Amino acid sequence: MSTISHNITNPGVNALRNDWAVIHWTHMTGNDEGQSAEFVPYADRSFQVSGIFGTGSARVILEGSNDGVNWSPLRDPFNEVLTFDEPGLRTVIDVAAYVRPRLIDGSDLSCALLVKY
Repeated sequence: MSTISHNITNPGVNALRNDWAVIHWTHMTGNDEGQSAEFVPYADRSFQVSGIFGTGSARVILEGSNDGVNWSPLRDPFNEVLTFDEPGLRTVIDVAAYVRPRLIDGSDLSCALLVKY
């Protein structure tokens, strides 16, 4: 298991105001965890997973934490845990100070979290 660092792009909506960002974790394999990203100021969130899941039980879980130590799965508007076993895009309802993706038995996956305030 490795911790995969993230890259944050913050293009905003115009030159004067940056009101959204995209947090990327790329090339996750095996049972990697994404480096936590601070998440507090953002109200609207969506999470996208792309890549090759491989065979068997490969999946990605989006987790949140308010202390950066204890992690819990985050949920969508239907109260379902944000778990992906194929590429997809879903809305994140839970608000946590920190977020990270956790990969289980996958290969070469990339995750992106779009956050907006």
